[in-house]
Amino acid sequence: MPRQTRPTSADESAADLFAASLSSATRRFLGWDRPLVRAVVEHVAAGWSGTGALDLSDWLIIVPTRNASRRLREALAVHAAKKNAAVLPPRVVTPDFLTSPEHAPEMKPAGSLETRLIWAAELLRIDLNAHRNVFPVDPVERGFTWALKSAGDLLEVRETLNEKGLSLADVARLLEHSEMEPERWRDLASIERHCVIATEERGFSDWQATRRRAAAFGKPPAGITRVVMAGVLDPSSLAVEALQHWSRLLPVEVLVYAPEATHRDAFDLWGRPVAETWLTRPIDIPTPETTIHQGGTPAEQAEAAVELLASYDEPGAVAAIGVADVEITAPLEKALAAREIGAFDPAGRRMGTHGVFHLLRIVSQLAATRSFRAVAEFIRCPDVAETIRRRVEDQSGAKPSLKQLLDNLDTLAVTSLPDTLDDALELAPRVFSDPKKTSAVPAGLMWIDSVLKSLSAPDFGAALTEFLGDVFAARRFRSENPQDAVFAAIADQVSEVLDTLDGPAAHLFPGGLDPAHRLELLLLALGDQIFYPERQACDIDLQGWLELLWEDAPHLIITGMNDGKAPEAIIGHTFLPDSARRALGLRNNDTRFARDACLMTTLIESRRHNGGRVDFIFGRTGSAEEPLRPSRLLFQCADADLPARTLHFFNKPPRRADPMPWQLAWRLRPQPLPDDNSVFHKLRVTQFRDYLQCPFRFYLRHGLRMSEIDATRTEMDAMEFGSLLHGVLETFAQDPDAIVLTDPQKIRAAFHAILDRRLHGIYGARLTVPVTIQRESARQRLGWWAEKEAEQRLQGWQIVAAETRISPEDDPWTLAGMTINGTVDRVERHAQLGVRLIDFKTRSAFDVQKKMRKTVENYHLTPLKRGEDPESHPAWSLVTGGDGTASRWVDLQLPLYRLAMERRFPGEKITTAHVTLSKTKPEIGLDEWSGLDGPLLDSARACAEGVITAIRNRAFWPPTEKLPYGDDFGALFFGEPLEAVDPGLLAPL
Repeated sequence: MPRQTRPTSADESAADLFAASLSSATRRFLGWDRPLVRAVVEHVAAGWSGTGALDLSDWLIIVPTRNASRRLREALAVHAAKKNAAVLPPRVVTPDFLTSPEHAPEMKPAGSLETRLIWAAELLRIDLNAHRNVFPVDPVERGFTWALKSAGDLLEVRETLNEKGLSLADVARLLEHSEMEPERWRDLASIERHCVIATEERGFSDWQATRRRAAAFGKPPAGITRVVMAGVLDPSSLAVEALQHWSRLLPVEVLVYAPEATHRDAFDLWGRPVAETWLTRPIDIPTPETTIHQGGTPAEQAEAAVELLASYDEPGAVAAIGVADVEITAPLEKALAAREIGAFDPAGRRMGTHGVFHLLRIVSQLAATRSFRAVAEFIRCPDVAETIRRRVEDQSGAKPSLKQLLDNLDTLAVTSLPDTLDDALELAPRVFSDPKKTSAVPAGLMWIDSVLKSLSAPDFGAALTEFLGDVFAARRFRSENPQDAVFAAIADQVSEVLDTLDGPAAHLFPGGLDPAHRLELLLLALGDQIFYPERQACDIDLQGWLELLWEDAPHLIITGMNDGKAPEAIIGHTFLPDSARRALGLRNNDTRFARDACLMTTLIESRRHNGGRVDFIFGRTGSAEEPLRPSRLLFQCADADLPARTLHFFNKPPRRADPMPWQLAWRLRPQPLPDDNSVFHKLRVTQFRDYLQCPFRFYLRHGLRMSEIDATRTEMDAMEFGSLLHGVLETFAQDPDAIVLTDPQKIRAAFHAILDRRLHGIYGARLTVPVTIQRESARQRLGWWAEKEAEQRLQGWQIVAAETRISPEDDPWTLAGMTINGTVDRVERHAQLGVRLIDFKTRSAFDVQKKMRKTVENYHLTPLKRGEDPESHPAWSLVTGGDGTASRWVDLQLPLYRLAMERRFPGEKITTAHVTLSKTKPEIGLDEWSGLDGPLLDSARACAEGVITAIRNRAFWPPTEKLPYGDDFGALFFGEPLEAVDPGLLAPL
């Protein structure tokens, strides 16, 4: 249904009529009977006889995009080649050339980076209280980053205004008596005035003022005798002003790609679609029921587009794909690659996607924060890792492997939890102090520190150049590789930024710019730059919506036909909403709709005349699953056709592929353990618990020594926190003066002093915030235990030993021929009560379900559940609990300590106990297991022997399907260990 028109203001109509009366430009219609590129070629070559070269060297042709320029030059060469002739090509430019500063040589404009720096410096200098209509509240941090971003936002507004030749001061004057926030525009004009004065004080001209002067007084380049603007649907008003000025000096033609008989009044003098006409003109889509398609997601749109190419042997020769929504580009490239079809995006790729940009971004983070997280990310860059390995080889003669470097980096991260590069520099020599196990990490950290220091030196440019040269010294560059070819473009951009940083604009900031700010500016410049990979012969083009006018492929497939993309819409702009744009004569939603309606009509009609076809694909949801609407252009039909068109859009999109139930791509095939594996010869007392919990996970953890490493964590995990407290208590127990203390305050002070020494020894002089919080938790727990410790001394319990090994190297303890290792946290003796073996625990002693404190037996035995078949467990694991309940063993730690220490204390009474150092004071305490004796202890021995026999028999299957708490290997099984693993090889060798 055609849209309702809005009346054009009298000022706009008068301005257009006045411009037309002054201009000597000629408008020519090319019709739709041939592709635009061919029509333009035939028009400009109309006077050529075919003999001699096709000489267009005195022509200047204006086309909308860089890709259109490429297509025109190629088409001219082909046209001349048909008559075995050469072509002296015209100068082909885009409309921005018309207002280029080269047409105002008397002015010296500041470049884009210099302009942004100057504006940023002024924003840091001006009084925000005098500009509260722009900055109603002060920024959280009024620094370089804020200023640079704010300057970019304001300059973007100026760029938009300048398409009409307006400054912020002009807008403030035009809207002075309007309801469009005139106060804010006055403040913006004031900021502009400050910044323009600052620009001129630095010896520069304002960039936008230079462009306005170029439009008003510029002249065509020397040697140009004729100007043609071809297929440009929306030149800016400033470009039109320049072209109008040129038309008084030499012939100017405007080529309109439409038939004159039916569309003479649908375009203005400069080839721009007349909004009032196109807002109401229906778009005749041939057989919309077969040419309008829908895809639910961007990926489904891509699949729908590729399916339309399936009938072509060489799709790139007959078809092209339009991309109105850039979210479709990546899925399209993936879908085409899956069918071995090359894709070419003529819009190019942003340098922000290149590896060098990624590297510089990390260096910028390092310079700004010196965080260890950035250090780890930096070292994981392939070229950086290779540089470190190469430097270590130069110093020591041995080149470490990449695996060794990264493993050591993870070791430093998980053992010392460094927060900054400085922490890592302090801690790395301690972590890698073993001369027999050299590491490249300390040398790498020192090199990184030297790089950051050099970037802070006065000659930032030389330091950055040296760094990049060092990192990429070993790389072989290949010009045919697009990622390598872009290095030259990046080098040019780096040089440009370095020149700016050496210029006067960079000295506007008090104290100058630090390396982080300089790198931030460099990233800003690089991120918006484009590099253009080479197009391969059979590639299919993926072109943006505005590129499609110059596309001559017979079959055109356009994806992303959703509202807001085609037509492009302006919604809720902070400074220039659509109403303000309309009042100022800028491009607005109506002019954009008219442009896109004209473009869509042209794409359809030009192929209707030439036997081609256009397919449109719209989506229902975006990449973030947000709902999308079909483009309004698809509804731009006669009222009688609207109901059927709407019903067609509500049809459920066809499935692009039958949904398959999720299944594993492959099954894990664990290998049998060799006979010399340690689990067949030595076991730790804690490993029995792991086997009883799950034999297969025991195989993974202890047989294959698999474990998950989180090198990004910033605090101690539960095991490290427990080891910290164990270490404090061990050191305390080894101090002969400390173990006789009975004053809780003195015991607490001793604990805290030992804790601080251990913490700083492990994590350095400066503790991170998370570790500091854990330190306070540890101090609190130890303080509570100090009271209990004092009570035990007063009750007559004396500390005999700490961290006592049950299997010394010269006297190992064996069970069923297996050496059993373990360490008793503490051994105490009482004159009447005998020996007590204590194991310290930091977990909670509270049973949430039973709402009571757990006993030591509860940690070692678990009752069989109602209906649980005892025969589902090995007979040797079954036991009757102290309360007569049928149970099974889940842990053998204290029983094994008890059995092992009988030979150390023959004939003496031995008891076992847990000391709980939990996070609440009521849970702190000592719990003895008085019933661990007689049949219960014999059952524990039998269970341990059963485990040993099962391990020797390689009984690592089946796994326990669900663990009662966290599963370290859950990610390997996807919740289905029986399905995820093929156990066929877990048999003896």
